Amino acid sequence: MEKAWRVARITRPTVIDRIDEFITDPETVDYAFIIKQYLRGGLGMKVATSPAWLQTIFKITLNNPELYALEQPAVLGIGTARDMAKLAQLLIDGKLISRVDHRLIGHTGLGGQNLRWDEENRLVIAFLSNGLKGGLGDRARTYVRLVETIYDCLPKAVVNTGCATIDHSRMVSARDSIRTS
Repeated sequence: MEKAWRVARITRPTVIDRIDEFITDPETVDYAFIIKQYLRGGLGMKVATSPAWLQTIFKITLNNPELYALEQPAVLGIGTARDMAKLAQLLIDGKLISRVDHRLIGHTGLGGQNLRWDEENRLVIAFLSNGLKGGLGDRARTYVRLVETIYDCLPKAVVNTGCATIDHSRMVSARDSIRTS
């Protein structure tokens, strides 16, 4: 609580931001389904109104410093970019989990926050923002642009590093996580 002043205030996307994100990628959020559920008192309504202390659609209740003490990581995983980098380095160094067989490990957060460890390309991508995005998870437009740009910067050829051969013509992992089938 003594460092609550360091936590950036969360802001909602504007209606224009949501429309713009939807036009860019109509599959980002199924607004028709959400509105239908909301109007019928279904899942959309429950998400929008419950619990009262955890609101992100019509109002933002997450800016209350008293909520930070809950340490509820599913929504209140409060940290800094430096904290994310330390966590990613622990993953890369094998100090949190043993060598993995998975190409990609990560997690999305509320409003488009994202941390991805791409073992195949030895790459970590962390995206933090205090502004909630219209897109969800791996489909948030800002995150998608970041991932595309990062992978476009990687070498495209097969590289022999002396200890491993890396085929960069196979740009997979985090980039694939933003694609839909």
